[in-house]
Amino acid sequence: MEIIEWAVNPRSPARWPWADSFHGRSAALTWWSGVEPLPSSDLFLDTGFHFPETLSVRGCASAAVTTQSRCHAPEVPLDEFPCGSGRCCELRKVVPLAKVLRGHSAWITGLKRVDTPERAEAPVIAGTRAATS
Repeated sequence: MEIIEWAVNPRSPARWPWADSFHGRSAALTWWSGVEPLPSSDLFLDTGFHFPETLSVRGCASAAVTTQSRCHAPEVPLDEFPCGSGRCCELRKVVPLAKVLRGHSAWITGLKRVDTPERAEAPVIAGTRAATS
């Protein structure tokens, strides 16, 4: 929480968006924004393939917080590059996120190291191409 407090300090000129995937770690950000207004906005990438329960939790959480929540959808229809296809993640997550992050110096995410072997060594603070392009 110390890193988040530093990142969203109201005296800071930075306004970093934060991604909420509604699992335990990023849900803490949603909860905290309901207690202490964050000087940033919540972003949600609606891939079109979320479980109904995820969308329900998102709706309830968004109604309970003071932070502005923005939903971003891909520009491709559901029947093009469906979940599991070769370009699904690129077109439904990477491209929309890159657009959202333009103009921001950083973003906050609840990335889980346990999800994949590639994420196991994810640092606490890291640079990304999307945040700087």
